[in-house]
Amino acid sequence: MRTRRLARPHANLRKLHAQLVECSRYPERVLFLDVETTGLNPRHDEITVIGWSFGGCARTIVRGADPSLLRSDLGHAKFLITFNGGRFDTKFVTRELPEMVLPKVHFDLMYLCRHVGLLGGQKEIEKTLGIDFRDDASTITGVTAVALWRKYLQGDREALRRLILYNRVDVAAMGAILDEVIRRMSARSELPTNDVCFRDWSAPAGWRVLPDVQ
Repeated sequence: MRTRRLARPHANLRKLHAQLVECSRYPERVLFLDVETTGLNPRHDEITVIGWSFGGCARTIVRGADPSLLRSDLGHAKFLITFNGGRFDTKFVTRELPEMVLPKVHFDLMYLCRHVGLLGGQKEIEKTLGIDFRDDASTITGVTAVALWRKYLQGDREALRRLILYNRVDVAAMGAILDEVIRRMSARSELPTNDVCFRDWSAPAGWRVLPDVQ
């Protein structure tokens, strides 16, 4: 399965803006997705946690759990939002969960950010924009996320709770980044600004309430 219409740096700015305007018409059908894994290679490493926000709800599944809720939400989603998901998250999902059908329109925030002069990784961009969701997850990185999973496998439930929170924060911040990308695109192209606040959709009420850890 291949993700189609991935937003790339060479795409026309006005075309991208038009696609994002269309996205703004259906915020309830925008799915923000992030995965945690045991490493960087989708051929050899495995998904540990999948987090997403869709339709005003923040969701998480841990490796081994029933993925039917994710399958249902993806089936109802019209737009997919990730950060570096074209090279990472979607590759893991399509390899490990081939029954999942990803939305046809995928906006990779990493490339969208480059269009408007926001460089670096997600955490760096969050700092640039003053997005502060991380709190007690601020010290967790991709490397420590792998270590947290290993601790959980050794029986440390709190390690899994911290890993889920880290994943939830990544998802929650995506909407705020998308809001700024759209604002900058609108200013540069002299097109109408977006009335939708995607931050409210990626970080819906209760997003910090974590699922029970087994």
